[in-house]
Amino acid sequence: ASLETFPELACTGRRIVVLADMLELGDESEQLHRQLSDVLFKTHARCRIDHVMLIGEFMDELRTSLDHRNLFPVDHWRQLDDQTVAEVAQLFTQGDLVLLKGSRGMRLERIPEHLDSIESEAAGA
Repeated sequence: ASLETFPELACTGRRIVVLADMLELGDESEQLHRQLSDVLFKTHARCRIDHVMLIGEFMDELRTSLDHRNLFPVDHWRQLDDQTVAEVAQLFTQGDLVLLKGSRGMRLERIPEHLDSIESEAAGA
C-alpha cells in the first residue's frame, strides 16, 4: 500500500525506495519478495523511481527480478549493520523523498536516526 501511495506525495528531489526483508512470511517468502518487482514497476509507471535500495537476504529474489528489467539503479546490502546504515544514509540528499519499508525486525529506523545524528553534529559544530 505504501508503494501505491508513493506517487501521490510531493517531491522536489529524487524518489528513493528502501525495502528490507519481510520477515516471518513462511513458505511463501521467496514468491512474495519476488512479487514486489511488479508493484515497483507499477509505481515507476506512475512516477519515476530514481533509486531502489534493498536490505536483507530475502531481497535476493527481488534484486534478480529488478536487474532483468533495468529501469532504475538498484543497490543491495545483505544486512543492516552500522556501516550499511551510514552508506545508505550517505546516498540521500536534501529534497529526496525516501520510502523506508520492511519488517520491524530489520530495524530500518536506524537510517533516519543516523541522519538526525549527523544533522545534530553539524548544528553543534
